[in-house]
Amino acid sequence: MSNNDGRPRFSVVQAAARTGAARSTIQRHLRKGAFPGAYQLPDGTWSIGVEDLLAAGFRVDAPAPADEVDHGPADAARIAALESQLAQALARAAAAEAVAAERERIIEVQDRTLRMLTAGRDDAPASSVQHSEPPRSRGLIERVAGRLGL
Repeated sequence: MSNNDGRPRFSVVQAAARTGAARSTIQRHLRKGAFPGAYQLPDGTWSIGVEDLLAAGFRVDAPAPADEVDHGPADAARIAALESQLAQALARAAAAEAVAAERERIIEVQDRTLRMLTAGRDDAPASSVQHSEPPRSRGLIERVAGRLGL
C-alpha cells in the first residue's frame, strides 16, 4: 500500500512484519495514538504510514539480529585445544615465577652470608645487591593474564 504522496503505508500485519515487532505491539501503539497519520480503510484494516512508524521509534526493514552461530565440533575441538595450551602456559609461567622467587631468596641469603663473613674487614668488597626493596615487576602470570584481559 502507499498513499498519494508515494510514501509506503502498511496494514497492522505488514507493519509488524516490516518492523519485526509483534502485531499486538503495533495495535497497542494504534490504541495509544502513537500513529497520528494512521486511518482505517472501509474494509476495516488500518493504514499506517512509514513516517508514523519511524516517529514512534520503529525501524522499518532493519536487518534482524544475527542468531548465535554454532561453529560445530571442529571449532569446539580447536577451542578445547587452545584452552589446554593456555592452561599449560599458565602452569609453566607459575613454575617460572616460583623459580625466580626462590633464586631471589637464595641471592639474598648469599648476600647476607657474604656480609657476615666480611664484616670488620677493611678489604671487604662492597655488596653487589642493593638492600632497599626494589620495585616489584609484574610476574609472567600477571602479564599473560593482562594480555588475555583476565
